[in-house]
Amino acid sequence: MVLPKKLSFFENLLNDSDSAPREISKDGKPSKPRAGLRVKEEDQVIEVFEYWYGIKDMLKKKGCKVIVAKVPPFATIETRAQELNKFITQNLYKIKPNETDSQIDTTTAKPIKINLIAHSMGGLDCRFLISKLEKHGYEVASLTTISSPHRGTYAADFALKFFPQLLLSRYFPSVKQLTMSECNRMNIELPNDPNVKLFGKCGSFGFN
Repeated sequence: MVLPKKLSFFENLLNDSDSAPREISKDGKPSKPRAGLRVKEEDQVIEVFEYWYGIKDMLKKKGCKVIVAKVPPFATIETRAQELNKFITQNLYKIKPNETDSQIDTTTAKPIKINLIAHSMGGLDCRFLISKLEKHGYEVASLTTISSPHRGTYAADFALKFFPQLLLSRYFPSVKQLTMSECNRMNIELPNDPNVKLFGKCGSFGFN
């Protein structure tokens, strides 16, 4: 979340030299450090919580190499999938042993097999990536989705019906893609890859 400059209490928080997590008090000034709210001064972003709290550490303890991707939150599935694909390619050196970024030739090296874990709309991004995008230097071995709306969500249908179309198309273009009809269409256009194992939690995987 980029901080709007007109909110003075956010400015006070950013200008404070103490980088410890802080809570905003009623008078608009940072109070004592608290867990869960951390400020990054270099890009003026507040992290309210760690999205994958505890999961990354748990996987690392089991010997997994983990990288956490971030994609544009309200962009289309296609855009988010492309950004994810780019992120993975650029960060392969972090999961390949004893090599640096400059030493990996993604055009000739043997592809690294990776396992994707995605929440909510991220599951749709990953399915688009698997089915539609060319990958360099890696192959997807499995996809695990958590609460992903593979069949769409009534919330998107509601928003499309009652919110201004110009607002949605300009700032929230992904909303239309999450409607029941659009997800049903996407399920036909994104066939499963037989080489990729699929797992789902809190959401049906019976899309095709």
